[in-house]
Amino acid sequence: MPIAIDSSRPYLSPSELEDLVRAVMGADPHNESTWIEWKSRLGLEEMSTHHHIAKHVLGFANRTVETARAHAGGYAYLIIGADPKGLLGISPVDPANLRPWIERYVGSAVRWRSEYLTEQNKQVLVVIVEPPRAGDPIYPLRRHFQTTYPKSTHHPLHLACLRL
Repeated sequence: MPIAIDSSRPYLSPSELEDLVRAVMGADPHNESTWIEWKSRLGLEEMSTHHHIAKHVLGFANRTVETARAHAGGYAYLIIGADPKGLLGISPVDPANLRPWIERYVGSAVRWRSEYLTEQNKQVLVVIVEPPRAGDPIYPLRRHFQTTYPKSTHHPLHLACLRL
């Protein structure tokens, strides 16, 4: 079943975002789109999560104006803590920390914000990416996520990875 919500208009206020989260919880798991994505659970303090969120923000920000206009007034949404299987919630982090964690990958020119919502006594994060505008540059990923391996491992594959 497609997302049961009017995708012709943006969702910006907390109550509208709550409607969007509820619609995602009733959607078909395969209905993510160019304007909405969801993740059931991500640890917001983990660097891999920051990188993951940043890639979604950039994907939404780099849509063509025409593609963006087709849904939600051009806005795009990444919902973390809820998906079609239900509501798991997340452990929130201070937005003053989350923003620089994501900006290290996307830069400061990308227009996005985050909003925490409470649904059924659980926290959900909605990342809202503003519509692209004609003349916007292509926003690059400013740094790559790198995994650090413990130095005490002597496995040959581990040593090869350390040389990369």
